[in-house]
Amino acid sequence: MAMKTRILLRLAVPLAFLAGGCDIELDTRPGVLSVRNFGDAGNGLEYRAWVLSEGEYHWFLSFSGGDDAELEVNVPFPDEEQPASVVISLDPVSLDDDAPRSSLIAGRLDTFSTTSENYLQLSDELGLGTDFTQASAAFVLDTPTTDDPDDNGFGVWFHDPSGTEPALNLPQLPQGWIYEGWVETAAGRFSTGRFNTTGTDSDGPGLTAGESPGWNAPGQDFIEPPLPLAGETIAITVEPDPGDDPAAFDLEPFVLKEINNPTPPELTWMFKTDSLRHPSATLEVRDE
Repeated sequence: MAMKTRILLRLAVPLAFLAGGCDIELDTRPGVLSVRNFGDAGNGLEYRAWVLSEGEYHWFLSFSGGDDAELEVNVPFPDEEQPASVVISLDPVSLDDDAPRSSLIAGRLDTFSTTSENYLQLSDELGLGTDFTQASAAFVLDTPTTDDPDDNGFGVWFHDPSGTEPALNLPQLPQGWIYEGWVETAAGRFSTGRFNTTGTDSDGPGLTAGESPGWNAPGQDFIEPPLPLAGETIAITVEPDPGDDPAAFDLEPFVLKEINNPTPPELTWMFKTDSLRHPSATLEVRDE
């Protein structure tokens, strides 16, 4: 098996099996699952590969992530011409279920040929459902929780105080996923809270904010202790939800490094990361 050392696997056995609570038994075919840009799954999590056929999921592989790899697998295979899909999810290791909780990438399983090459992507409707092509994100350096006009560089908000532009134009994520904002400085990487597409984030203006209310938008003030943000990095990630891993998940659709210190309400637009850096996979199935 061609595999880098940080990938840890659990294979479904025997070759013909009932996966989870499925009522339909499928035979299997040998294949190779090539995964790309799969970062470490995170604390208590693992990636799981499934075949979806006739409304039921059949698990055939779990792996921890951490490197690109080519993994030899036995693929649950429906009868020819039976519509089927392949899904890779991110689920708790302890989860004993017959379906994925947080689907990440997916693609159609070709059952019409004796050998097939199947492509799995974020944008598939059974995966995350978007590749962020039409999305955009911006922020303003501002500190609404203080009255000091000179400390704007100590707060970041995904909000436009002028109200002329939406600061976030993000697709709604499916169940099991949520957005999270981050600032990365020489002092470390700090979360600004988790959020959906509207309203405030999970921690409001944050524990480091001043005494006044924040904006009705995701963001945080870093007043006590003070943390200057000019020249640092602002990012938005997609995170498993629920999840308690303090580290950021590797799916980062927006980032801006070495930010300047504009005066609000001037917005700073973020760069969209190259889709080639997003998780993807190819499943090659061979005839027995």
